[in-house]
Amino acid sequence: MSVQLTCHERLFEKGCQLSVDHGTPPIGSLHHVGIAVRDLETTEAFLYEALRLPTTRRLDMADLGLRMAFFDCGPALIELVEFADPALTAARIGDRPAALDHIALAVPEPTSGGVIWQLLELAAAASEERR
Repeated sequence: MSVQLTCHERLFEKGCQLSVDHGTPPIGSLHHVGIAVRDLETTEAFLYEALRLPTTRRLDMADLGLRMAFFDCGPALIELVEFADPALTAARIGDRPAALDHIALAVPEPTSGGVIWQLLELAAAASEERR
């Protein structure tokens, strides 16, 4: 049994009836991979010097307590995120210099009844259950 079927079985147990045309993926493509880093400048220099990945955008969002740098990596991006709050950095990274934080997928606009819409509804229901 594939992992995909196992995940689907778990969704069905929660009452989510996914109607997927297996010929067309419900997502578009990988948009970016987010990596939480301890030192943005050092990691940015490594990505350029070792891997020759060009920086495409930098964001300094002091009001949110984070800085970000984005790099072209084929059809997707790599996002580095540095948190200003040491406690948040420790929670996300631990004692490592960096850690995978998130993966972002490009998805079509959710339409009522579509698989993306069903997943959003399932996530909202799970969030309500935790409260």
